[in-house]
Amino acid sequence: MAKTRLLMLYCGCFALFSLQAHAAIPQAYQEIAAQQNVPAKMLFAISLNESGTKLASKKVLPWPWTLNVAGKSYFYPTREAACSALQDFVKRFPLKNIDVGLAQVNIGWNGKRFFSNHCDGFEPFENLRVASIILKTCYNTHKDWVNAAGCYHHPKGGAPAKRYKAGIRAKLARIEKMSPQPSPSFPKTKPLEARPTLVFSAQTALEEPTANFNWVTPTEKALLWVEPADINGDRL
Repeated sequence: MAKTRLLMLYCGCFALFSLQAHAAIPQAYQEIAAQQNVPAKMLFAISLNESGTKLASKKVLPWPWTLNVAGKSYFYPTREAACSALQDFVKRFPLKNIDVGLAQVNIGWNGKRFFSNHCDGFEPFENLRVASIILKTCYNTHKDWVNAAGCYHHPKGGAPAKRYKAGIRAKLARIEKMSPQPSPSFPKTKPLEARPTLVFSAQTALEEPTANFNWVTPTEKALLWVEPADINGDRL
């Protein structure tokens, strides 16, 4: 009987932690993960690892207007600003050196497969959908979600994938401790299944909080940081 009670207590605690972690994942991530049959927690962890940004609320959450060019990260206050920067970068850097959006999809390796133009990668739902497809493809090979995350980052494996998996494990542990998050105020678009093409419409853009952003002096040489000053910091 004592063992049974202990097992029930363990299972109850595990369920509580699982529910807490699930509540910490914004609804948009849960919906897209369900559509592609991948764990929402893993999709959110990858997005945190790829574009996590410290908001005014002091919480670090994924930021959609993010670029990484040749190993250097840039965070922008609006989609328009990020798209303008991207259009300049593609003239000066190989496409395979450029990652975009919430889950930092590489436009050289995957952009032509999924996006009708480079800036489509900033559309949050499409970025997460593409990331989910790539992640699921990796899982079909590796049969383990953490290893699939390493493949997502560096399909050839090795030290880069190993470092990335360590970061993902840390993010997963952090998600377990996070408080519930409101659903991100992503653009309101048609259901993914109903969209014949991956085209971003100007009418679907997020509200522009440009006036509420401050430039913050970079703390690392490889980071140009834009931090929201006051936009209900948990919304993205």
